[in-house]
Amino acid sequence: MGNWNQDVNANDPLQGDPSGDGFVGIEDLNTVLGNWNIPAHCLANANILRTQSDLSDAFLLALSATSARSRRDR
Repeated sequence: MGNWNQDVNANDPLQGDPSGDGFVGIEDLNTVLGNWNIPAHCLANANILRTQSDLSDAFLLALSATSARSRRDR
């Protein structure tokens, strides 16, 4: 969220740029939303992810979603 609408280093998986175009914007949001409920291992097996860094992004996204869900369930 902190990099929204900004140019970033496309090679840094922690910058929030799953499209890899060097800009965090609506295309990245659409990528995240389009893969929201798909487990990371399914994405990797289907070759949807471009690189190993995308697998890391998917893992971090799944981890944050799980954390948010567990906080909400308390």
